[in-house]
Amino acid sequence: MIKGTVILVQTNSGNFFSEAIKFFTKKIAKKYRVRAWTHAMIGVGSLLEEDYVFSAEVAQSIMPLKKFQKGKTKFEVYEIKDNIKEKDLEYLIRSFCGTYAGNTYGFFQNLWFIYRWLMELFGKDVRKKANWFPSGDICSEMTFRFLTQRFYYALQNKNNKNLESVNTALKHLYEWTENTIHPVDIGYIISKHPEVFSKISSWNC
Repeated sequence: MIKGTVILVQTNSGNFFSEAIKFFTKKIAKKYRVRAWTHAMIGVGSLLEEDYVFSAEVAQSIMPLKKFQKGKTKFEVYEIKDNIKEKDLEYLIRSFCGTYAGNTYGFFQNLWFIYRWLMELFGKDVRKKANWFPSGDICSEMTFRFLTQRFYYALQNKNNKNLESVNTALKHLYEWTENTIHPVDIGYIISKHPEVFSKISSWNC
């Protein structure tokens, strides 16, 4: 797995939390024409010949990707074609994991997404409205932070041949905030920017 990838996950084990996420995002997933993703995480590279990810669990954790290779779980791994410098990517991953590993999960943040779902039923866009419970960190929030930070580094390289595409993807991300974006939104952004995101592997898909 290439370091710095984004992984989208759909958990189909029937647990309440994942089923609730799918219920409140299935309409927008249909509109976006993407899978009803329930989780997003970041590939951080290999350790002891195994692929590891940074994932929002009960606490933000670095764990083996194989933990997700079970049952009916589906996932897709996306390489990011932003021409970031290797030393910048290495620094970003080390700094990101060092800053956020161990932070608690933002369970109460998810209540806001029920409000967003209700507003979407009435055709109202509330993606820029503040989440009522910003404390703690959810998976899509961490992915949003990683992508915006990564794109910032990539855009510092004025010789970047993909500069315009990366800048367009970053502007698209900023249609949301880190506390109002969910995994289906991440999947939609990826699908709309094939010049920046390229699927390199999948599981059960």
